Amino acid sequence: MKLFKPRAPKPFRPEEDATYHISFPFDVTKQPTALPELAAAVSRVRTEISSLRAIVDSGNGRRTVGVIMEDLSRTKDLMEIHRVAREKAQAQGRAGLIAEKEILPALHLEEKTRDAWRALQTELAAAVAANEAAVSLASLLAELS
Repeated sequence: MKLFKPRAPKPFRPEEDATYHISFPFDVTKQPTALPELAAAVSRVRTEISSLRAIVDSGNGRRTVGVIMEDLSRTKDLMEIHRVAREKAQAQGRAGLIAEKEILPALHLEEKTRDAWRALQTELAAAVAANEAAVSLASLLAELS
């Protein structure tokens, strides 16, 4: 047994001489607001364009992301080699085969390689930011024209 039988609404047929007043409810929270000042919007766009151009200009003359990535992979391999050399020197030092001060060159070499890795990571981040800013600037200028 069905409790509910859906039915189509009855069609509205206006009478010939009758007048109708149709009232639509109006949501107060959705009232139209005044348009924002155009000058403020233009200044925001100018500010955005100038900041993007500054980021792009900071990336000019830098190495490309591909070159930096190649250097990162080489440095990563060097870090692994230097880590193994340090661990070997430390193990020899613990075993008493070499003096403790003979471990220091391996430690310093690994530290220099890590510093180079960090510098490359910073350079990569700046290059990626410059590339993203260039893409953003190009799309913004395309939208404006």
